[in-house]
Amino acid sequence: MDVLEGDGIRIRPLRDDDAERFAAGTRDPDVRDHGGLPVEHTPASARAAFAALDDKSFVLRAIADADDDAFLGTVVLFAIARHERRCEVGFWLIPEGRGRGAASTAVRLVCDWAAGAWGMERFDAHADADNPASHAVLERNGFEREGVMRGYGLRGDERVDAVVFGRLGL
Repeated sequence: MDVLEGDGIRIRPLRDDDAERFAAGTRDPDVRDHGGLPVEHTPASARAAFAALDDKSFVLRAIADADDDAFLGTVVLFAIARHERRCEVGFWLIPEGRGRGAASTAVRLVCDWAAGAWGMERFDAHADADNPASHAVLERNGFEREGVMRGYGLRGDERVDAVVFGRLGL
């Protein structure tokens, strides 16, 4: 994926200098409560994870400020089924990235890129039922609610419901 830009946001590869903010983001209570991340990172483990990315079945990119290139969060394409022209999108932001449309822009940019570059026609997303901010990001990008998956996620020891979203085409 090339570097993508729009509305003051840049989507770019993760770099070693993002590791500190990335690691802090994985420990942020809002990200922990709703991000579905498998682990909390340290800067060292974040750098190791960045080095292991291969873009074949899991495309993870930094969401950055277009002016100063500061790390604001991540956007990911995963569950990529190229033969069916569909994939899933996910995202999270550190507190400094919230409230400025960064997630909405990031989702738009990567979905538009995947549709153009890979011919993706369907995008899926899941958001915790009690996460209206993520619901709004998806709906602003043409995703529609398709149902609820009961007990879909595990947050600590508690199973949580997820709203299923889908978007067809551009």
